Amino acid sequence: MFRCTDCSARWLTAPENRVGSAPRFLVSFSRISPHFRPPRHRMTATDHRTDMAVRFQVWDQVTEQAYAV
Repeated sequence: MFRCTDCSARWLTAPENRVGSAPRFLVSFSRISPHFRPPRHRMTATDHRTDMAVRFQVWDQVTEQAYAV
């Protein structure tokens, strides 16, 4: 078994993080990632920056509410 000597990476070898962690991550990631991927090929750079700023403001509001609960 691989033995991690780096304290910051020990969570990788913890038993609760081995089984099922990748599918759980991918389910969450697949729901969140489209929020940060606008259709750039149809946008100007200015529109893209403006749209991303709005999207990050929405993300900040959502995550603040999640922490409050």
